[in-house]
Amino acid sequence: MISAKSFLKYRSKIVKLAVVTLSAGGATTGDTKTDLQNVRQFKEGTFFLRHTGLAGTTKTLVVLIVTKDPSGSSATHYHTLATFSSLTSTSAESNKQVVTANMGAELAITWTKGSADIATTFTVYGVCK
Repeated sequence: MISAKSFLKYRSKIVKLAVVTLSAGGATTGDTKTDLQNVRQFKEGTFFLRHTGLAGTTKTLVVLIVTKDPSGSSATHYHTLATFSSLTSTSAESNKQVVTANMGAELAITWTKGSADIATTFTVYGVCK
């Protein structure tokens, strides 16, 4: 039988990775990355994306979870861990999820807007273990 102390060692932790508010204007792609989040203590996670609804002409938003290359030689080397299904709805959506393993040491959230006039707020949560 597993002791309570041993069981707690393996419990999951909910991590809010990002809350991003996009307003009309600005770049559609490029350096659209959140600050890095240290996830060294975790090996895998289930990620959830919630958004308030899209406003704009081309209502498409792609959100990715990326990990920084551990070589440290350049801030531009990132690898895609997970890609959420494209968001296209004008109404709020929730609980889209992507499961990944071997997350790396640091994660960031990045996105690509379908047009410069996209406006929305989205939040990415991770249940990491």
